[in-house]
Amino acid sequence: MSVPDDEARAQILRVLCAKLRLEGAFDFMALAKATPGYVGADLSALTGAAGIIAVKRIFKQLSDGTLVLPELTETTASAAEGDVSMQIDPPITEAAPPDTTEAAAPAPLKPPPFSNITLPSSTASSIAHFLQAHPSPLTSEQLAPLYITFPDFAFALKEVQPSAQREGFATVPDVTWADVGALHATRGELHMAVVQPIRRPEVFRRVGIDAACGVLLWGPPGCGKTLLAKAVANESRANFISVKGPELLNKYVGESERAVRQVFSRARASSPCVIFFDELDALVP
Repeated sequence: MSVPDDEARAQILRVLCAKLRLEGAFDFMALAKATPGYVGADLSALTGAAGIIAVKRIFKQLSDGTLVLPELTETTASAAEGDVSMQIDPPITEAAPPDTTEAAAPAPLKPPPFSNITLPSSTASSIAHFLQAHPSPLTSEQLAPLYITFPDFAFALKEVQPSAQREGFATVPDVTWADVGALHATRGELHMAVVQPIRRPEVFRRVGIDAACGVLLWGPPGCGKTLLAKAVANESRANFISVKGPELLNKYVGESERAVRQVFSRARASSPCVIFFDELDALVP
């Protein structure tokens, strides 16, 4: 079984989020493209983390007043009161004998809920205040503005690390085009040769164009080839593996070939991925 691709991750996310309250126009494909290298267990952890972030966000908005739940309508309130009154009617008991002289002592009043609880944080305090204000279950009208949004998943991406990265595999570089000076013509060529086939593969399939298998960057040392490759990987939101030529060489028979296979196996597990072979001239003495 291989690592799921974009389509497979989108289907897995739909199944995992089937019982969750999501915002109306939730883009599963965009979330799938933002999770390269994630397997089913990673996506399940991502969904749980997004739910926790959404709960914290909702309680924070309720505490600071940016989110207000709608009040119950008269019909809903009367129906709820009727249900409660029907449930709490005391059972019929026999009357006390008339010769009873001692009056029953009143039962001690129970302290209100959460009155003696020491809340460790502001989040716990907001949760306690909300539970005090809404002791009964929320109605469908009150649950309408409460849902998990795409930014909640975006924040969860920073907390959940995919299995491929935990095992020391590739990661998306943090180099952007703002870190690269000039090279505008080269940037335009790489944008069509590498970035667009990764970010919009459906367009290339529709018009019948095969993406380039690779790009050869040639230049003197220090001219920015590695920086340019990292910026391309960052723009395409692809993982990045940098391999120096001497790292592939081995004096034992078959070990150099095995090293090349391992590099492509790592890239396949972290797809989409950009492999950058540096110092290729060292392979040819």
